[in-house]
Amino acid sequence: MDLAAFRASLSGDTPPTDDLALQALWREANGDWDAAHDLTNQAGGGDGAWVHAYLHRVEGDLSNADYWYRRAQRSRPSCSTAEEWDALATELVRWDGMNLDLLQLQASLQASPPPGVGGALLEGLGTALSAAVPVHYEAGE
Repeated sequence: MDLAAFRASLSGDTPPTDDLALQALWREANGDWDAAHDLTNQAGGGDGAWVHAYLHRVEGDLSNADYWYRRAQRSRPSCSTAEEWDALATELVRWDGMNLDLLQLQASLQASPPPGVGGALLEGLGTALSAAVPVHYEAGE
């Protein structure tokens, strides 16, 4: 999914992703601030904190927003909230797609290992692949 597809999904009934931070951004864009806020509390990590900060900025609660920007290891931006939404959506969609690609690669390798590749190597590769993206999600914890 890219940003254009994510924007197009806003006219649908449900978010097009399992990522909670991205779902929160989708809910906010559809006018459901409370549901978005609840999702950021569930999401955790740096992405959840960044969306949480954005939501409080939209709400006008800047001291609370600043707390969540610190948790996300970010500074409150000087751009408009619309521009921040674009930045959030762009980054979250990119990472959501990368995470999905890595999980698909891991599943494919486990289902059909290349000739001569043993279980220990596949297990190590699976650990490396699953660790590659969560570093992004866990920033700020």
